[in-house]
Amino acid sequence: MLTGPTPSSSSARNAQAEELTYDKGLVNAVAAVYAEVIKRFAALGAQWLQLDEPYLVLDKEDGDVSLFKSLYAKILPAREDKIKVLLNTYFGHIADVYETVNLLGFDGIGLDLNEGKDENLAAVEKYGVAENTTLFAGVVNRPQHLAQQLRRQPRPDRRASPEDRQRGGIHRQLPAARAVQHRG
Repeated sequence: MLTGPTPSSSSARNAQAEELTYDKGLVNAVAAVYAEVIKRFAALGAQWLQLDEPYLVLDKEDGDVSLFKSLYAKILPAREDKIKVLLNTYFGHIADVYETVNLLGFDGIGLDLNEGKDENLAAVEKYGVAENTTLFAGVVNRPQHLAQQLRRQPRPDRRASPEDRQRGGIHRQLPAARAVQHRG
């Protein structure tokens, strides 16, 4: 899972908090880096790469959508049928840009079905799902899920179990984020 290029590209500001304008060269450079990352994951044998774009649930201007389209039109061809790319969104709906996302040809689209459920489902009904695209449903209330995971973690004041001592102490991790884990 990687954060997609849109949040960092569209929210960049200078020292005076003014939005930066992007020239074609910068957009192409950012897209080239992401394309190279996709190729490298494919070379390592990855079957899927998840790119998170939480920015898509926010209010957007036409320039934001154009930037998103421009970036991914250059990034997605790097798949070369060797890896699938999942665009994951959460914390709301993307009904206002779902048609654009759908037409770009992602292999998977993750939609939040907690917050924005009705809007996301209405967009899917209106625009359909592109051929060869799989929808991923975000249905887990993440803060609640995270709290449950934290309750299972050993507290620092507890002694390590024999298994933990064999591993050199208490080394447990929270599970990695998955496409179905979203805040509700």
